[in-house]
Amino acid sequence: MASSKTLGFVTKPEIAVSLSFIQTSLLHGVDAISDTGYISGIAYRGKVLATHKILISIPTNGNPAQIYDQVAAYNAAMAGNCTHIVHVSRDAAQSGAMAESGALRLSSFENVLLNDRHYFSRTPSILGIHVMNVEFAVRLGIAFDYVYLHTASDLPFRRNLDVHIAQHDFGMGPSRRVDATKQNGWNPAVADHRDIHVLTSYFGADAPIYTTRTEGFFARRDLFFEVMWYAKVHVPFERENIWRGNYPFEEFLLPTVVEHVLGKRNLRRTRHAVHTTTSDRSFALKTREPVSERHISLLDGLDRAIFAFKFAPTDLASPVRVWVRRRLGYELPVQ
Repeated sequence: MASSKTLGFVTKPEIAVSLSFIQTSLLHGVDAISDTGYISGIAYRGKVLATHKILISIPTNGNPAQIYDQVAAYNAAMAGNCTHIVHVSRDAAQSGAMAESGALRLSSFENVLLNDRHYFSRTPSILGIHVMNVEFAVRLGIAFDYVYLHTASDLPFRRNLDVHIAQHDFGMGPSRRVDATKQNGWNPAVADHRDIHVLTSYFGADAPIYTTRTEGFFARRDLFFEVMWYAKVHVPFERENIWRGNYPFEEFLLPTVVEHVLGKRNLRRTRHAVHTTTSDRSFALKTREPVSERHISLLDGLDRAIFAFKFAPTDLASPVRVWVRRRLGYELPVQ
């Protein structure tokens, strides 16, 4: 594990939380939140940290300035009603890729916490990292109503995401049933993966496997914990080999559990909040190609349930990022 000096900011904060506060936040969850949306009660870096309604999990492999802009954008999109838990991969921690310099310092945000555990980027699945980020928040006694999952490559562009989330019980992309007998795409890898079949067998001999995008997924705290309980009970959660397969396992594991556990309930469901532009033919983008200025009108016309997009350009001065900052009403500090 890299030292705080390598990372450029504190990795193991001194946490002072009363036992009663931890018990309240863990046992009561939503009820522990005040009418204003948060409880003040955690001392972090010598300051009082407000714990907000929405817990945002983000895994990153580096580029702290880009993550800074993303955090600032989500703070604006959620009116600051969120706490970010950032997992820095062990690769980035050891290489110094997250060393901070200049004015764009993650440590300047009072609602950003760095997970003190670092795993190699290719070891856990992204969903495994998200689960460990949420567990880290629970260990600190942070109270929250919702969990929101995303990646380092997306960027919000609409306000009131926090209001939208609070109006629903969970948000997940339209899922489709997987026909593992077809030899195309990820189907052969899914067909050969024992873990996914152990999981579905719990729901029935012919229980289907589902797939969908996971970035922008959100759920009420209690529903997220319930879904992850099923996943962790039936799929080994080994600390150095977390929910991996030779395919994007999280895009199958999460929707499969959600559809079987939550899908038939009378819950307020909506789509996930992040739009993957490379999967939208109207954008005419190649795999992982970022959006550009010519796509701004397309972003503006997306469904009102969409609040973010991927892939965002990496250049902080790009016209797309400038448009986002103008639209959300925030600026970056002068370097």
